[in-house]
Amino acid sequence: MKEIIKERLENEFKTYKERVLTLDSQKIFDKSYETAIKQEIASSFTDGLNDDEVLEFLARFDSTEKLLDYLYDLWLDADGGIDSEIFDTLEMELQ
Repeated sequence: MKEIIKERLENEFKTYKERVLTLDSQKIFDKSYETAIKQEIASSFTDGLNDDEVLEFLARFDSTEKLLDYLYDLWLDADGGIDSEIFDTLEMELQ
């Protein structure tokens, strides 16, 4: 199941990237945050997500649904801003 989810996310990211690369340079720049987060989401499944519950949930998505977009929207809803992550990292470094 993990391989199917991984392949699906990789394919969706590839399609997204191809679509972005057809845009003009300003629009590509405007999409840089979305691109970085989507790439991170896709690679997190490639690099080691082994939570069977999460994989079962994601496997229920119809193949016509954009799984990567769904996960990106979840990130946006939960994102407290990159500043908190930067400060958390700095705080850990100072300890």
